[in-house]
Amino acid sequence: MTVKTFLHWFSLCLTVTATFAAAPRTDEPAGIKFFTGSWKAVLAEAKRQNKPVFVDIYTTWCGPCKLMAKEAFPNPQVGEKFNSSFINYQLDAEKGEGIEVAKKYAVDAYPTALYVSASGDLIYRAVGYEGIRVMMEEADRALTGKRDTYTLTMMEQDYAAGKRDTAFLAAYLKKRASEQKPDNDALMVYLKAIPKTDWTSNAALNIIAGNVERYSEPLMAVLFPKMLQLVTATDGETVSLHSTIGRGVRAMNEDHFKQAISKKDETILAEVIKVNEAYLEAMRGKPIPPDRAEQIANGYRNHFRQQTTGSDK
Repeated sequence: MTVKTFLHWFSLCLTVTATFAAAPRTDEPAGIKFFTGSWKAVLAEAKRQNKPVFVDIYTTWCGPCKLMAKEAFPNPQVGEKFNSSFINYQLDAEKGEGIEVAKKYAVDAYPTALYVSASGDLIYRAVGYEGIRVMMEEADRALTGKRDTYTLTMMEQDYAAGKRDTAFLAAYLKKRASEQKPDNDALMVYLKAIPKTDWTSNAALNIIAGNVERYSEPLMAVLFPKMLQLVTATDGETVSLHSTIGRGVRAMNEDHFKQAISKKDETILAEVIKVNEAYLEAMRGKPIPPDRAEQIANGYRNHFRQQTTGSDK
């Protein structure tokens, strides 16, 4: 090999090496990067980086949780925003520290996004998954949450003082639902203030399902068919609405079961069993095996007999 040939070969090697060195790494995940460690450790990391914490509270059986994990978490735009603005963390509400954290922040619906300070104070809460756009908007609200001067306490004071315009009532009930503090009485005031034709709008359905606590035949007639209609929903916003409506149906059906016991009414009991089976199938997205459905129904029947006759026979 001549000197000229060697120099040409060496120069080519340097060029190739430099090209590979300059090329960006492609094995780094583009979406949200989640902190791994204990709850105490994630708060310490938040303090060290002077960032709030985004906490994804999920369960293994939650459909909207799975959709959010599949659709939103790997998204590059979501990753860019959340990685730069938050320490990101995940907890299973039914395992390990997730049980205590979910209890501490009164989480009983999934997914729930908690945005907390490094000291553990709640800044903002978002329930459900309504798609990437809404998730990004919720993150923005969390980042400005400390500047939200119209707190629930202030709204409660205004409500007690007699404020009843529909815009206020809608905002008040949305906030109560988002903080897991439903108000069935205020809901009834709101529904009387708006046309009944508006009850089926998505905004009203979210408000109703997020606040209803007592059985209402008119409200069951609104929520139950909608829950069944949305079983095949796939986009984030509709999946979240389906999940929220399902919780409302469940809350009313549990209250209806209490009425069946207090009235010793087996006709109501049969209705409760029927609605419960439809609810479970709607949340699962597939029929319940007949033997399992009968087992659940018998559980209701036995509890009914115990409470009304003192016997489960």
